[in-house]
Amino acid sequence: MRENIFVFNSDEIKSFKKVYKKFLAEHWINEIKWNNFAIFNPQVGYKYKEAQSKLLFVGKATNGWGVDESVSGLDELLGDKFAEKLINYTDGIKCIVSRQQNGKNEDGYNYRRSAFWRVIESISLEVLKETLKDDNNWYDYIGWTNVCKVAPSKRGNPSFVLKKNQFEICKEIFKKEVDILKPDYVIFFTSGYEDDCLKFLNLEDKNNRVKNFGWPGYEIKLVVDDSVKYIFSYHPQGKKEEPHVKEILEIINKK
Repeated sequence: MRENIFVFNSDEIKSFKKVYKKFLAEHWINEIKWNNFAIFNPQVGYKYKEAQSKLLFVGKATNGWGVDESVSGLDELLGDKFAEKLINYTDGIKCIVSRQQNGKNEDGYNYRRSAFWRVIESISLEVLKETLKDDNNWYDYIGWTNVCKVAPSKRGNPSFVLKKNQFEICKEIFKKEVDILKPDYVIFFTSGYEDDCLKFLNLEDKNNRVKNFGWPGYEIKLVVDDSVKYIFSYHPQGKKEEPHVKEILEIINKK
């Protein structure tokens, strides 16, 4: 049984509820079969607002996530328990990392076998070391979201059509996430989605301000918009992790 940690206040919940309702009602309620698709919502550690630097990590999509299969339709999903069932179902990072038995979660998942989570952990431990001090629960202080909110429930990234159909509304949701969470750094591990991410944030016209970093064979883009640093990098799977982490930390530490 997952713990529900209420991170967002009532106004923020209403704001999220409005945009998710639009997302589900206008685009997906007649197409989504709960057993075939996973619906993702932002996951935020309950101490996120205490972090000296607020980190929001962004992936492509997540399988096997979302509402309980007992939810029968839109009315039930967006009823009185909406916040509990979706928006405040936000302890996902803690669930992935901390609930392990003999090195594995109850469902058999071992986050240490994931390059995605190993890189996030390394970055978080270094950037948040002053906040953490003797508290090694780095996952309580970060945020995690995905570019695509709907993905196949079993495996694989969204198809071209699925990605295209949800682009505009996911763009709206993503802007809401940034507006509410107010991150200092938004770090994309979304190799291949960079142009879409720039469009998400209306940063295409700021391409002349893109700074390129990276290590041999790989390029990382940085765009600074107001007080937020947007870092566009590769998904860590199958890549050397040490130079990846080092390069991102150097970008973060540049003033």
